[in-house]
Amino acid sequence: MSMILLAVTLLAALSPAISHLGSANTSDVGIVSAETGRIFFDTWWPMNKFAKSLKNPDVDSFVEVKVVLVNNVNVSKDVQLSASFFDALNQVLGSVLKNVTVPPSQTIEVFMDPFNLPTWAFVSPPPGRVEVVASPFYGSKTVYFDILGPSVYSLGTKTCAVTGMELTGVSLWMDNLVAQPSPVAWQNTLRGIHVVKAADQFINSLWNGTFQYWNDHIANNPMAIDVSSNLTITAYYQAEYIGPEPMCAMKTKTDGYFYVPIMPTSQFKIEMLFDNPNITGDQTGGISPYSSIKFYPDGKVDMRDISLVVAKFGAYEGQATWEYMADIFADRKVDMRDIAIPISNFGKTGTYITDLTGVTVKFNTGEEVSPDINGFVTVPANATSFTVNRNGTAIGSMITFW
Repeated sequence: MSMILLAVTLLAALSPAISHLGSANTSDVGIVSAETGRIFFDTWWPMNKFAKSLKNPDVDSFVEVKVVLVNNVNVSKDVQLSASFFDALNQVLGSVLKNVTVPPSQTIEVFMDPFNLPTWAFVSPPPGRVEVVASPFYGSKTVYFDILGPSVYSLGTKTCAVTGMELTGVSLWMDNLVAQPSPVAWQNTLRGIHVVKAADQFINSLWNGTFQYWNDHIANNPMAIDVSSNLTITAYYQAEYIGPEPMCAMKTKTDGYFYVPIMPTSQFKIEMLFDNPNITGDQTGGISPYSSIKFYPDGKVDMRDISLVVAKFGAYEGQATWEYMADIFADRKVDMRDIAIPISNFGKTGTYITDLTGVTVKFNTGEEVSPDINGFVTVPANATSFTVNRNGTAIGSMITFW
């Protein structure tokens, strides 16, 4: 064979290798997945809705991309990832690059640098997209997401015991904002997906609580929530009362009338309200949050309520057998008027109100005051009776005296 023919033959045999010299096989590294989202509370949260903030774009209007890469060979591979962002009109919003080394035969997660949505980005629909490319020649992925306009809402967040009693001062977080004591109204919350977190456990001068669930018994904490209107969410706790104990409790009728007990009380606490006459006479059956209070309502009128009042029939305030929870018709004695109330409502049920917004207390001495954030009211000197009102109208209450 001549030297020329030999050279041609060798060149033909080597040409495939020469054409791919320095290039990678597409099967060496693969993009397993790509998704948009954000990192909150050291956790990745996949998201497909992002809002443009005209107020604080560096904090609010950022998008992150997580890419999962797999190395199918037993040698390390250097990969350059590029994420290009487009809005609904296919305008290029920008791009970010990241160089990574994928260890031999491993799968890794790569978090691209955050990208801020510019204020001129066109609002979806149709959705914006991110085109993720792994080079050299490792394939690509396209991720779609919505760009929302800068509408803002109020996200109210509060904390309660599982019994419904509101707890205050518990730490709450939203996204990367600093913790705030409950209740919190996160004003100017951009519409879209946000992440909220409540303290897993808390202890203060009154309560020791452990987180149980958010609204609708969602046990996730933190929890992602799609904000598209003004709303309020609640974190519920299994809470043990560890503070001072009340001396007695009273629950009367829906006229909101109470007398001040003949004991050294300086304040009382409005535990809950009711405007449903069906649960007048619901005096016991529930779980009391206080060891000093034996009788506590449960939302239904049954034989336990009738039995309590009957057992105290004929008693007067100040007697050893006296029980304030049996005096439903508030006149400092238990008689047939008290017994008639649970009998007439026997079998009826209802729900109590724990929101004290708009509540005031009018004393017979003329003072009218609002309860503090925990529901406490100081009793003025010489006051002997009072009426509980909400928005100017009398309302039934469950009250503890301290």
